[in-house]
Amino acid sequence: MGAGLNKTNLSTATLILVAVSICGIHFSNAIASMSLLAAIVTSIYPFKLNQQNLKIWAWLLATFVLYQLTIEFSIHSQNSKAFIQNNLVKVPLLFSPLLFNIRAKEGLTEKIIMAVSLFISWTALASVFLYFNNKAFYDVMILESKPLPLFSKVYHIEYSLLLSLSCLSMLYLGLKNKDIFKGKAQIALAAVLILCLHILSARTGLLALYFGIIPLFFMSIRQTSLKVKLRTFSATIVLGLLMYQVPSLKKRIKNSKQDLNTVLQGTSVNNKSFGQRWVAWNASIASIKKEPVFGYGKEQVKSTIDQNYLPHHESKIFVRNKVMPHNVYLETMVQSGFLAGFLYLMFFIAGIMYSLHTKKTLLMALLVALMAASMFESITERQAGVIALIGFISLAGSLKTVEQKG
Repeated sequence: MGAGLNKTNLSTATLILVAVSICGIHFSNAIASMSLLAAIVTSIYPFKLNQQNLKIWAWLLATFVLYQLTIEFSIHSQNSKAFIQNNLVKVPLLFSPLLFNIRAKEGLTEKIIMAVSLFISWTALASVFLYFNNKAFYDVMILESKPLPLFSKVYHIEYSLLLSLSCLSMLYLGLKNKDIFKGKAQIALAAVLILCLHILSARTGLLALYFGIIPLFFMSIRQTSLKVKLRTFSATIVLGLLMYQVPSLKKRIKNSKQDLNTVLQGTSVNNKSFGQRWVAWNASIASIKKEPVFGYGKEQVKSTIDQNYLPHHESKIFVRNKVMPHNVYLETMVQSGFLAGFLYLMFFIAGIMYSLHTKKTLLMALLVALMAASMFESITERQAGVIALIGFISLAGSLKTVEQKG
């Protein structure tokens, strides 16, 4: 009895601390770090009692980080201080299996997700207000692929990822509880978050949302009547058309089309966000082919990629515009070899298979969203990205499915 009570209390504390970390990152890196560390500590005892529910797929993420750190330290590191500084942000991923195995009281996780989403919606609405307060100037920034200012310390790409994961979480809860008032309120909050995401229009967050909605949509409606399916499909079309009328999003789409055309036509990619990433992807692949086993080490990733731009790309980009590939899979392969990127990809694939087997719809939607976002941003290289990945997967994993409730 006492063990069960302690397990419940510690599981509750863990999820609350995870939520504090997700919210705290917007105004204090220290609060976010300390909360996540405390969550890891409080998760140890519940994890020990939950070993029969051990998720093998979760260990792939820890293996990915452990392999990277081992290769970095044993082969590439010449300075212990630099090693710690370069890799400290990834250390929480080593302990992610502890957090992914948490179970909480019925309804508690929903309340925590709701609280996190409300906090993020507050920062998003404040950011939207900043945009409209100086719209003409910020519209020019959008056309030049520059980020909009945010009511948050988080870098705009990771912020859009946090926002998109909140959107997916509230959509799931709203659809799950659609027959009661709570569900309608959750859908309303999801609509606010989605609108804010489209107004702020960071492409990584938008892509994460769209990819995540696919499994969420199909798994949510597959057992509904044809009438409900048609109504949902019609509402989705109407919502999409309405979103397309958002001025900032229309400008971001225009900018994206121009960006894509530079790649398709082989013209200059200077000051083109996707175009610069595209040629960086090619340079990364060329780098990986030369050192596929152990990579080049973290401190050499940028210089190595810069040195491996293909000849036909060199004439289309200035040296000052050579950027990192913003792709976790490629960057980790350049840093630590092919196996590192493969392990990271397998974490998502195995997690999605687990979600299908256990019918954990939200977990699968978040994994798909994060897998897609990892193609366009190095989310494991910043604290906010690590917290987004660990935090939302932990919350989604602790939710019980309808089948489990029965």
